[in-house]
Amino acid sequence: MTQINTKPEANDFANLVNLMSVYAEAKARFAALENEAQSAFIELVDEKKKDYAELQDLIGKTEAALEIVARKNPDWFADSKTVRTPFGSVSFRKTTALQVANEELTILLVEQRPDGAEYLRTHKELDLEALEKLDDEDLKKLRIKRVESETCTIKPAKVDLGKAVKSAAEKGAK
Repeated sequence: MTQINTKPEANDFANLVNLMSVYAEAKARFAALENEAQSAFIELVDEKKKDYAELQDLIGKTEAALEIVARKNPDWFADSKTVRTPFGSVSFRKTTALQVANEELTILLVEQRPDGAEYLRTHKELDLEALEKLDDEDLKKLRIKRVESETCTIKPAKVDLGKAVKSAAEKGAK
């Protein structure tokens, strides 16, 4: 691995160039490692997809068959809602869920009820984009601070074959 010099030097630009070299190489090696891992993952999934599909199908068919057998024998569930076997259990549970066909219409109807507010939620949040238009004095009154920050962006150089081909064509035309 390359040594990284973080101490200030007389020639900081040379140090910057050296650090960018280390950074670009590390990013390229990291990208190659990610590509290798992605390829291995795709290869593994490709090898297992047939087994996966077959097992998913078998599980679905078995679940359906288990439900049919359990529903044919309601007496199994007379004392308990669950039948236990050495391989697992089967149970029935009643659940309810609300279905709303037209939410906007239902909201209007709920609003017409005297207790309608009890059944509605409201969500308030600051519109930061609109608040940005206020001057600092107005923001201060609202107890909002405008905070400035600066980010340092580091990008390794990349080969752009499209630009290289275009540039070569332009040079050839001259």
